[in-house]
Amino acid sequence: MLTKIREKAQGAFAWGILIIICVPFALWGIQNYLDTGKEPAVATVGDKDFYQRDVNNAYEQYRQSLQGVSIYEEILKAQAL
Repeated sequence: MLTKIREKAQGAFAWGILIIICVPFALWGIQNYLDTGKEPAVATVGDKDFYQRDVNNAYEQYRQSLQGVSIYEEILKAQAL
């Protein structure tokens, strides 16, 4: 029985399945490399753009500095922005 499975796995059908699986992954990977990687700015002050990662870093800093103090999440997020 294992011999039959091995023989079938090396045939044209197996190659077809492999190609059907590999092509979408290859195209998806190429798209990620070709993407410009520009994320939209969350806020702009003067000529300085602030991105989501900047807001997340500020939020984490505020949260760590105010650890133990009860403060609403909305207020903390607004201060981070």
